[in-house]
Amino acid sequence: MFNAAHDKLARVDYWLNTLQVRAKGSSIVLVGTHGDDKRCTKSFVKALLESLRAKYARKFPEIVHLTVISNRTNKGVRELIEILAETALKKKLAGQTVPANYVLLSKRIDQVKQELEREERPPILTWDEFKHLALEFNIDDTEDSMVRAVGFQHQTGQVVYLGDPLERANLAQ
Repeated sequence: MFNAAHDKLARVDYWLNTLQVRAKGSSIVLVGTHGDDKRCTKSFVKALLESLRAKYARKFPEIVHLTVISNRTNKGVRELIEILAETALKKKLAGQTVPANYVLLSKRIDQVKQELEREERPPILTWDEFKHLALEFNIDDTEDSMVRAVGFQHQTGQVVYLGDPLERANLAQ
């Protein structure tokens, strides 16, 4: 989300880069707020969205939609909800049952992240530490099961996983 009535869109760059690292491959819906501001005329909004599309389309092909809504009048909110629902249903995890142990593992990773933050340490797990946590929740100690478990955590934005066995030394949370 960004303030469509504001000139400074540097935060858009920051968040898109963050999403690209933390949730690579996730669909992105870029939403401008303050669509009811007097500066947000139809022509201004159209030019803004075209400008953003031109600026980000190549670097962030995950952007599936750009829109502007009004926080005050809710104009565009119903359409945004429809866009989000359609986008979610297109993802391969939508409609699938998530194993309970994956959800429990996710919560445990959150706890570990908080512990590391309290200790002022970077939120990084080694591959062995991840495996140890996964084993706590009865995830099979096989390469395939561990890769599926970390893949799910990556797809949901819980960890950053590069997918290469040689890169498994560390996982950022």
